[in-house]
Parts: sequence; C-alpha cells; structure tokens
Amino acid sequence: MGFNACVITDHNTLKNSDDIAEMALKYQNEIVVIQGMEYTTSRIHMNFIGIYSWNLRVPIVPTDQEILEAIEEVHQQGGVVSVNHYIRTESKDRDDFPSRELLIQ
Repeated sequence: MGFNACVITDHNTLKNSDDIAEMALKYQNEIVVIQGMEYTTSRIHMNFIGIYSWNLRVPIVPTDQEILEAIEEVHQQGGVVSVNHYIRTESKDRDDFPSRELLIQ
C-alpha cells in the first residue's frame, strides 16, 4: 500500500512485544515496525507510540492525575502520545472527558 512505517498496538498491554520485535527485524528492509500500546479507558483512548515497557495500572475510570502520569511515563521512555477519536468521544454528552488543556500540559 506504499506505507513505510506501521505502529502495532494492543489494548492496555505490551504482551506481544516479542512478536512485534521479531516482525520488525523480519521486515526491517521493507517497513519500519514500531511497538505501541493503546491506553483504553472509559474516559479516554490514547495511543502510546514507541514504548517498550509498561508498569502502571490502566484504570477503567482514570483520574486526571492518572492520565497525566501515564502521559509522563510515555514521554520518559521517549515515546509519543496521540489521542484517539477525541471529538467523537467528547461529543457523547459526557462531562468527564479530559480537556484539551489538561492533555497538552
């Protein structure tokens, strides 16, 4: 399809890290394969790109502080955070979705 990179994530786990590392090595001359994890909760879904370990709990209903701690952990590993389907999630008449201001701190 013409892509030169691919991020592979699983919900709230890195248990497939060995398989992804093997795939990255196997296809290293064709495509860049990057490990990641989708942080999936009732308040927010985020992709953590380029991380290789995760020791924090992923709560079902995280506090703002727990979300910020997760983001900080990713940044400490040199990873990147993206928020998934922000507008769609925010517009479901919910008042507990983290604000953009919180997320860009």
